[in-house]
Order: sequence, then structure tokens, then C-alpha cells
Amino acid sequence: MKLRKEAVADVAFPLLILTIQNLLVFSGHYFNHYLFPWDFAQAYYGFTAFWTSAVDQGLFPQWVPFQAMGYPLALNLQSGLYYPPLWIFPALGLPYTLTAAVILQCLHVLFGGFGMFFLLRLKLGGRMIPLIGALMFQFFGGFYSNAEHVDIIRAFAFMPWLLFVFSFEPEGGEGNFRPIWQQYLFGNKPRNLFIPLFIYLMATGGYPGNFISGLFMLAIYVVLQTCRSYIASRSLVGSGSIALPALLLTIVGLAMSIVHLGPTWVEKASLTREQTSATIQKMGLWLTEIPTLYLSNASLPSEISMTSCYVTLPAVILCFFLPFQKLKEYWIEVVLLVLALLMVPGPRSPFFTLITKVLPPLNYSRFPTSDYRIFIGVILILLAAVALKSLSHAPQGLAALLTRASASIVFIGSGYFYFQSIDPLLSVSSLQFAAFLAVSVLTLAVLLSVAMKRWIPIDAALVLLALLVLGDGFRVLPKIELHRPGVTISAWRDGDSYSGYKAYGYPLGAGRKLAIYEALKNSPPSRPRRIDAKDNLLFPWAGYLTANYMTSDLGGTKMTAREEIERHPLTKEIMISPWSILLLRHGQPAPLAPNESVDQKAYGINEIAYEISLESPRLMVENEIYFKGWVADLRAANSELKIAATSIGEGLRAWDLPSGKYRMVAHFEFPNLNVYRAVSISAFLLWLVICGLRIVEPAPRGAGSTCC
Repeated sequence: MKLRKEAVADVAFPLLILTIQNLLVFSGHYFNHYLFPWDFAQAYYGFTAFWTSAVDQGLFPQWVPFQAMGYPLALNLQSGLYYPPLWIFPALGLPYTLTAAVILQCLHVLFGGFGMFFLLRLKLGGRMIPLIGALMFQFFGGFYSNAEHVDIIRAFAFMPWLLFVFSFEPEGGEGNFRPIWQQYLFGNKPRNLFIPLFIYLMATGGYPGNFISGLFMLAIYVVLQTCRSYIASRSLVGSGSIALPALLLTIVGLAMSIVHLGPTWVEKASLTREQTSATIQKMGLWLTEIPTLYLSNASLPSEISMTSCYVTLPAVILCFFLPFQKLKEYWIEVVLLVLALLMVPGPRSPFFTLITKVLPPLNYSRFPTSDYRIFIGVILILLAAVALKSLSHAPQGLAALLTRASASIVFIGSGYFYFQSIDPLLSVSSLQFAAFLAVSVLTLAVLLSVAMKRWIPIDAALVLLALLVLGDGFRVLPKIELHRPGVTISAWRDGDSYSGYKAYGYPLGAGRKLAIYEALKNSPPSRPRRIDAKDNLLFPWAGYLTANYMTSDLGGTKMTAREEIERHPLTKEIMISPWSILLLRHGQPAPLAPNESVDQKAYGINEIAYEISLESPRLMVENEIYFKGWVADLRAANSELKIAATSIGEGLRAWDLPSGKYRMVAHFEFPNLNVYRAVSISAFLLWLVICGLRIVEPAPRGAGSTCC
């Protein structure tokens, strides 16, 4: 019991320190209503606010009529519709406000810091060195330069956890006491059981590009662990206890995620990304971004959100003190780092071009810099922690230490002066340079003290190093900002975005509910004119929040039918118009007779009601987008008929209407959605069964039967 309490204390104290760090970094967000800028408060916020408000009213949204002329929500891989933390809001009846969205993102960064601590504790043991590494990771530049991209931040936060759960023990230890089929089913450590859960979280909450690249890198990680096991043991059985459970548990995780991934994969031909993925412009990192490992990326002329690799100055200096024999010991992580460095430039890397031809899904993402930068950050911090542990345990000669220190000074100094040459603003503040110099000198002094076992006790030196990491983070983070002539905008601290929303009277309406909440309760009898907002300042994503009907959207989901419609100005103008119809008979216009009528009575999100009276059959073409899944129930006095919508022209929705007087209720359900749900639920239940089998303690080998 005493040992267990000590183990809890070893974990609780670092997690408390990381929580305090998170509160200090995001104090403005927690307590002063700061926002993350740009995309964060636009469609990212909008579509989540839309579906959480709908679910709060007991309405599961399948069709989004307010954006992009209408589209199936299941095709929006960034909606977070099946991401569990977001369901807390409708479950508790809480509005998904901008403030709530901001706090949730800050907590994800903290969760990532926790994951880094457990990963480093697994790799290195101890408490203080993993804590220092986790402090570095919570300052990782991607969390701040990419702060506008909600799903990318989640993906960054999940990656240390994924590496943690995908870390397998070689044959031996606890695994030897379990039947071989159990070793092959769920690995030999409890953490491996969480592979399906984190695959699911990454699939439903992370950026799709990060999900695909993450699976690729994790697959390489498992293969390398399998090779290491085989080289060490020459046993296929032992190697199989790594590869097989990793594969099986990943398949279970993918199956759990099929309700989110399946619709887009099966219907990918209806999305423009399927045709444009190979030609779309991609953002990658290049050699000029290397100094962002320890400096702000504000000096760079490229997209600010995609260029920061900041891991703190002490982490970079520590990497120069990594013994060569440790590179051999941690060769798997080194190979992953090299692979990430080869992939992160995107099309500028011949290796990236080759791999994406072999594995085309790796080419779907627009942001190789986002997809692979996180691996660079995590592994560099891991190697820095390895170097720190080596310095504290194995003495090194003074000459070697001075050589490594000199190399680090040349490296960080050249990067500083390079950035100064391309951005004069960097040299304006002598205080900034003094802070940079002070952190560099003090870090080197502490490391030399640790390595030579002089001047400062080791525990005190580690505390000083942790303080230097914190000081360096607060040196750089405020400077992750966008420089434009006459204006400077922080990439992660924005106190003004909310004022723009207030001017439009949302997101909060009466009773502290989102404006969309009331709009969903009071559907219009007929769809009004759509708004063609071509300028971002006109809030083209506003339909998610206000129930205005917009022609465009800022999300990544664009249907090929909408693209076809937008190519023809006349067709687009027809789509902008209020709800209207064209009646055809044998392909020719057949307008309504005086005693005939077709009236729209209720225009909801999943359901539309009509009152129809026709003397002869017609084809009714609406100025609405077609997608499989629209079906209508025709209810007359003594009969009922079900018909499916068809497509006509550039993807317009059409109905073959019979003659007669009846009420028509059209409703949308994504094709085979119940099948996807059944697969996901079955996989989730299978995972629970596997967890149950894992909980059962194995009988030690050699224990005889007591049965006589």
C-alpha cells in the first residue's frame, strides 16, 4: 500500500505542475475571454455549435441545409460529430459557446502534456526528467501557431498518447505468464489495450491528414519494434506478440471509427477532394524553418500557422549532448525522426513524392507540415530527455562537453542571426536578445554542472532546468504572432474576435442559448433566398449559427454537385433564389393547372413537408442539391407511397410525383448509416470483451491442477 501511495505521488506532483503551467499559459483564455483567432471562431466553431444545438433538442442532424447549398453532415470529417468530449454539451444541456470551445482546446493541450509525461516515464523512468520533457511539450509551437485549427491541436495532443499505447514490451516479463493467444490478442501491457480508444479519438476528433499520417508513422513504429524483438530473441513467437496485437487492436479501433470514417470513404467520389488531392497546393517545412525549434516563427514570410516547431531552447541545446551510443539504443525513435524529416517538406522532398505514389492516401492532406511536425517535436524532446538522463548518470570528459557546448552555440547563434537578417523586428528589443542569451548561457551552465557533478546538486540542477524551460517558453510564445505592415496579430491570443460576433448578435441569443437553437425549433414554412457571402468578413459560415441559408462554407467539405452548379452562373442564381420548382412531363415543361398546387409547408434540417395536388404525374425539380438518401413518404386519404429522389442536370434534386392529392414528407438519412453504426457498436463491444479477458489474472506457468 505504501509503495502504491508513493507511485501515485510520483505521478500526481508532475501532473499538478503541468496543470499550473497550462493555467499560466492560457490564463487569458480561462479568465479573460481570450479566443484563438481566424479559423477557430469560424466554421470550426460553427458546425460544432450547430450539431450540438440540434442534439440538445433531441434532433440528430444528418443534412445541413444552412451551408454550401446543403450537404450531408456525415461527409464532414472535421465536424467532431462522434467525438465523445463534444457530447458533454448536449448531454448536460450546455450551450457550446466560444468560451467553452476555447477552454476545451486549452484542456486538450494539457492532456497532451500528460501524455508526454507518461511516454517519457515509460521510456526513461523517474519523475523529474519526464516532467521537464512534458513542460517542453506543452510549449510545443504547433499548439500555438496552429491554435486556429481545432482538430490539428487535438491530433497533436493525442500523438504522445498514441506512441505510449503503441509501445510494446519485448517477449518476457508479464507476457510469459499468459497463453500465447492472449499475447497475440492484446499485447503484454495494459496500455496496449487502449490502442482502439485512441485510434477512435484520433479518427473522430483529429484532423484527417494527421490521422492518416499518424497511422503510417505508427505502423512503421510497430514494424521497427517487431524487428528489434526478433533481432534480440530470434523468436518469431516473441516478435508476433508485438505485430499481431498491434494489427488486431488497430483494426478494432478502425472498426469503432467506421461510423465516422465509412460514409466519407464510401462516398468519396461525391467530394471534390478526391479529384484534387494530387494537385492541391501543399504546405511543407524547409531548412529555413529550423530556427523555429527555439525561436518564434514570426520572422518567416510563409503561413504562420504551419511553421512553428518550437520545443524550447534548452531542448535544442540538450540534443547536442546526446551520446552516440544512446542513438543506437534509441534507434527506433531516430528512424521515426528521420522519416518525419523526409516527409515534412511535402512535394519538395523526392521521398515524399515516392511514398505518396505508393500510398496515395498520404497525399490527401494539404498540410504535410502539420502531419509530420508533431513527430519531430515529440522525438526531439524525447532525445533531449535521454541526453539529460545520460548527463546525470554517466560523466563525460571536459573536452567533449566543451565541444558539444560550442556546437550548440554555433547552431543556435547562426539561426538567431539568420532570422534577424530576414526580420529586422527581431533585433528591435535588446531585452529579447538578452533573454535569449541568458537562457542559452544558464542552460549550458546547468548542463555542465550536471555532467561534471559540480557546483549544483543534481536535484537542484533539474529544478533550475525546469525553470529555464518555463522562462524560455514565456520568452517565445508571446512572439508567435503575425507581422504585417502596421499591425501585429497573435496567432493564439485574440481578445477582439468576440466583438465581431457581438455586432451580428450571436453566438448567444435569448436565455443564453445559441441563436441556432431557437431557429431549429421554428423551421420556416419554405426556404427563403440563400445568401451568397463571397467575403470572409460577411461570415459565410453564419448559417451554422443563425440559420441563414448560405451558398458557400469555409469547411473542407465540398461536394462535386455544388462545384458543377457554381460553374454556371444561371444555375447558381437559381440555387440562390427562394425555394422554387420546375415541373416536367416527358422532359418538357408542364406548369401547374389552375386547380393544381405544390406548396412547401415546413423546411427543416432532415425533413421537408409539402402539400401536393396534381391531376397528372410530373417530375418535380427543386433548386436543391441531390444526394442519395433523400426519400419521401406520400400520404393520401386511403393510401401511402414511398419514393426516392433522383438527380437531374448538374445535381439538382428531383421527384417523380404521381397524380392525386396528398401530403409529401421528404426526409434524409445517410445511405447505410445504420450499418456503419452497427459495425462501430459491435467493435466497441468487442473491445470491452478484450478488456475483460485482459483483466483476468493469468495462472503462473508450472502451477499444477488441484483437480483430482
